[in-house]
Amino acid sequence: MIFLRGKGIVISKKDIEEADRYITIFMEDYGKVSTVIKGIRKSKKRDKTAVDILSLTDFQFYKKMIV
Repeated sequence: MIFLRGKGIVISKKDIEEADRYITIFMEDYGKVSTVIKGIRKSKKRDKTAVDILSLTDFQFYKKMIV
């Protein structure tokens, strides 16, 4: 897995399952990226407003290598 980080704007979000959220981000360095944030809706510690639509946020995530 590769660790990536950079600034991006959230362009869409969709709640999935009980506590997860699927988001699409447009990032400066990587273009359009889609990812799942596990446990965001149940967590009391995480800032849920950081992934609202049209918010500019610093993201850190892992990219899976598909073989």
